[in-house]
Amino acid sequence: MSSEIKADKWSPASGTSATIGDSGDTYTVPSGVTLNTSSATLTLPSSVVTGQTAITSLADTDKFLVSDASDSGNLKYVEKQYLPSGALVQTAHYVWNSGDTTATIQNCFNSTYRNYFIVFTRFQLGSNDEEFQFKPVNSSGNSESANTYTAQSRNYTGSGTGTAEWNGSNDNNITLMKNQSSGAGKFISGHMYFFDPMNTTDGIKGYTWMARARKEGGYTGLVYGGGGNATTTAYTGIKITTSNGTITNGLFTVYGIVNGT
Repeated sequence: MSSEIKADKWSPASGTSATIGDSGDTYTVPSGVTLNTSSATLTLPSSVVTGQTAITSLADTDKFLVSDASDSGNLKYVEKQYLPSGALVQTAHYVWNSGDTTATIQNCFNSTYRNYFIVFTRFQLGSNDEEFQFKPVNSSGNSESANTYTAQSRNYTGSGTGTAEWNGSNDNNITLMKNQSSGAGKFISGHMYFFDPMNTTDGIKGYTWMARARKEGGYTGLVYGGGGNATTTAYTGIKITTSNGTITNGLFTVYGIVNGT
């Protein structure tokens, strides 16, 4: 049995609230019907959001609901590809285990981001006159053979005299600081941009860095430089090491640059 109710207005029999139907009932609003709630408050249950399937990545055409301030707050949507870009997304974070000679941070480079920003903080070495080094590695954890990287750096040395020297090298690692001292208060901090580490098309990759270190005698050393190579190996991680010793402390964080093309 079916019937149709026609009315211009529904009002509660008493009070200010009313219930339509019973739990489990389903009401269908036909296509083409407009529910005008522009002058009312429509309360939706949280399950409208939490009851949906969760996703862990976004496509460029995924849509977000927004209230358009330029159009009296009317609801519209914006696609992910039109959201502001240029943000940094953390891909790896490593806290050094005291006494480790090396550590390999794998999968900090991936196909999602093309370019990366790396921060290394308060690295302390276990012995004097060491070189603090990064070695990009492939998915098997292997670094390149000798004479792979062409690098140029300017190293300010001396007991506060500000003298400087240019260093050029071809090697299988990136030397960020030479002749570093060990002990309390003597540490290395800095940052690096790494460009296109997973490039397998023409293999051209590059990096620039700046590092500051407190050295023996209480003076501060500063080094900055850059370099690159042209190998079709895709780098997926970085090995942190020294020339011939240990590292006692340090923090290492990698960020992917969103839309960093």
